[in-house]
Amino acid sequence: MRAFNLVKQKTIVNVTTCCRPLRKKKRNCEKKRRVLRCEKICGRIFQTCNGTSHVYFRVVGIRRPSLSVLKIENSSDCRMRAIISFGSRGKTIEQVVDPFQEAAFIVNNIKSFKIRSIGAEDITECTGKFELKIRLKSAV
Repeated sequence: MRAFNLVKQKTIVNVTTCCRPLRKKKRNCEKKRRVLRCEKICGRIFQTCNGTSHVYFRVVGIRRPSLSVLKIENSSDCRMRAIISFGSRGKTIEQVVDPFQEAAFIVNNIKSFKIRSIGAEDITECTGKFELKIRLKSAV
């Protein structure tokens, strides 16, 4: 016959998921609410195929954080080069959109986008559409 010694023990474990203090500080002012505002900008792309770039969207004077979805549709025989500027330091993305194709981009803080036609100069015009959805975060 075996004898067991059973002792009840309590183990206290303090688990926190972040580096904040356990006590909450009282605030005298209310917390700012974030409101999401969406803007949709649509337009047609129409330019001659001579290699020059045309600006189709540009931000002036807005410094709020935003998330944008840009969709470009090429409906012509020439190739398009989309040049998208974004971020506070002016980073750029360049992407070729082939004839009768589409391209989509998700960009933070879009600043501008241009289209440059590339390819044969015997094609007289480069056509298509663009759709830009911008979600702006603003404090109320």
